[in-house]
Amino acid sequence: MVSATEPPAGAIEITMFGPPPRFRPSAVTAASGDIESCLRNDSPAADPHGIHTLAIGRSISKPIVVIDEVAGGGRAIFTVRGLAPGEYQLWCTFPGHAGLGQVGTLNIE
Repeated sequence: MVSATEPPAGAIEITMFGPPPRFRPSAVTAASGDIESCLRNDSPAADPHGIHTLAIGRSISKPIVVIDEVAGGGRAIFTVRGLAPGEYQLWCTFPGHAGLGQVGTLNIE
């Protein structure tokens, strides 16, 4: 993961925001292979609950990969390699955020 100001061309963009904590879009589709994404946190920088992460797994609480914390106002670029086709869950691992609705789906075709 690297800090970024602008997503690279073709990257999947996922925006995190709150309160309440959410992802936008809540459903993402990507082709199989390497998936490059830009994770943007639109929560206020001064909000202590505005720190978010992104986990990807076949089910919530069983992550395959977890993207480090991104503070409010921050962005990060990450690449996930080798996800097999199918449906995956997205969620924030920050305590309580998934339970408040910061979840989504990733469909790999």
